[in-house]
Amino acid sequence: MNSLRRINFQSGQTKIDPATIPDLVPTDVLKSWTGDSAHVAAQMIEYPVTANNVVYDESFFDSYVAKLSKAPIPGSKTGHTVSESTRPPTDFVMSGARIEKTGNGAGRVFFKMVVPKTADTDNAGFIRELQSGMVNFSLVSYVREERNADGNIHVIESVRGERNDAVQAGMGAMKQVVNQDTGEREPDPGYQVWSDRFGMVASAHLSVLEDVERRAEHGDSFELDGVPAGADALEIHTY
Repeated sequence: MNSLRRINFQSGQTKIDPATIPDLVPTDVLKSWTGDSAHVAAQMIEYPVTANNVVYDESFFDSYVAKLSKAPIPGSKTGHTVSESTRPPTDFVMSGARIEKTGNGAGRVFFKMVVPKTADTDNAGFIRELQSGMVNFSLVSYVREERNADGNIHVIESVRGERNDAVQAGMGAMKQVVNQDTGEREPDPGYQVWSDRFGMVASAHLSVLEDVERRAEHGDSFELDGVPAGADALEIHTY
C-alpha cells in the first residue's frame, strides 16, 4: 500500500525568479491557465530533506517533477482537504520545475505555480497574500518508501495523487524558499510520523497519534475530524 504524505516546508529568505523555472506541462494545456493577469509564484527545496523523521530522496523529486509532462499539478489556496473522498478545488496549478543536482544524491528543486485571476473562485485576495509573503506551499503525494541501512525511512518515489496546496506561511516542518516570502519558524518537535499495522501513515501531533494507536490496538471505534474509523479501517485526518 502506498502511503499518503503531506510535506509542509518552512519558508526561507532567498528570492527566486520564476522566469528561471521552465514550464513542463503541454503548451496547449498551459494556455488555459495563463493570461495577462496570472500571478506566478516560485518555490525551492533543498534535498535530501527530512520532514517528520522521514527522508525525501532525489528520486522522489525526480518522479514528482516527471508527472508535469502529462498534466499540471493542482493546488488549493485553502490548504489540504480533510477528507480523501472529497476532491479539493483547483485554485492554481504547478506548471514547471527545475532540478539542480550537485552530486551524491543532493541538490535543489524549483517549482513554478501559475495563479490565474479567476479559477474555481476569484483569486484576487490570494494573489495579494502571495505578493505579501503570507503563503507557503505543501506537497502532497502517495509515495513509495523503504527503510535503508541507516535505519531511516526514505521516500523514493511519488506514485500518484500529486498536489501542491497553499498553507499559512511558516507552518511547515522543514525549510523551503518562496518568492516574495521572508518568514521563518522553528519546527514543532511534537510532530512526527506514525504508521499503523495496515500501512496508513499520517503526520500529526504526538499526543493525538498516541491516542489513536491505543484505540486501534484495542479495537475501539474513534473519530478524528468528523471521520468515524476503527482498527480495521484506520483513516487519519489531523489538519
